[in-house]
Amino acid sequence: MNIIRICIAVHFSYSIIFSQWSSFQIENMNNADSYKTNGLAALISSFQYYPFDNEKNFHFGSTVSGEISTTRYAPHTFAFIKLTWNLILRGRMSGFSTEEGAAQLFGWGMSLNPGSAESPANWMISFDSGFFRAHNQINLSALKFSIDRFFLFDDKTKFIYGLSMNSISNSKYINGKGFSTRTAYQINQINTGIMRAIKDMVLFVNLSTNNKSNYLSFSILKSI
Repeated sequence: MNIIRICIAVHFSYSIIFSQWSSFQIENMNNADSYKTNGLAALISSFQYYPFDNEKNFHFGSTVSGEISTTRYAPHTFAFIKLTWNLILRGRMSGFSTEEGAAQLFGWGMSLNPGSAESPANWMISFDSGFFRAHNQINLSALKFSIDRFFLFDDKTKFIYGLSMNSISNSKYINGKGFSTRTAYQINQINTGIMRAIKDMVLFVNLSTNNKSNYLSFSILKSI
């Protein structure tokens, strides 16, 4: 139990520290860094989570996500509930400080297991949406479709891999002019992850990648 408490304390400490360093000001960025920063905002606004097993109905936790090459990080909290044996409803939110001002996000989503109650399938279809706004930085919305497959290594370890398509609508802040007109584009990614059950908690590490960006996320989940 002491180890779990230490992990929780370290996780939330990193959330606070890294969130104070995060910046989503893209006005003076090149196209590559702007793409990666917008992608991070879209990722945390539409991140999907799954239960480790079918025993518990309600889960909550915290995540720190970052783009590897730009070393930008941002935290958020989440919760999800199993409405039926094959339908999951989830929500996420965050509020943190950056160098330019406060940032907020909120989002929701759902996942469907297409199997049967007696023999659940080892993959999920997910739909997620979210909104991210950072003061004098960006104003972004995201809509994501994902297909993920699961592979049990043992009774405490689960591997996840899949594909996602994230449709983004973004407006950037221009100094002296305000927010620009919105631009829309799509980010396609390959997702791989590993979940590890530790007593009544789950550690989840996920990598979302394509040929332009790489996002790494660390999560802690607890079930009730």
